[in-house]
Amino acid sequence: MKPTPSRSCRRQCTRRPRSWAWEEKIKGTIEAGKLADLIVLDTDPLTSPPEKLLSTRVDLTIIGGKVVYDRSQTAVAALVAP
Repeated sequence: MKPTPSRSCRRQCTRRPRSWAWEEKIKGTIEAGKLADLIVLDTDPLTSPPEKLLSTRVDLTIIGGKVVYDRSQTAVAALVAP
């Protein structure tokens, strides 16, 4: 796959900082045994038209390998809340 500016930027922002902090054994790529800090979006920002990016929503947030936000669960909790 040919690198694009978006892919190159994403690589620089995700893989490089871990080596700056000497954490390449536990962070930087998504694989078994490593901590995961990531978000799942409802739209692919690499292929979506620019005008749709402002309405992109976060579906899931994982920090340190733990789910800290799940939009589907938040919606259910809001319906059940008193």
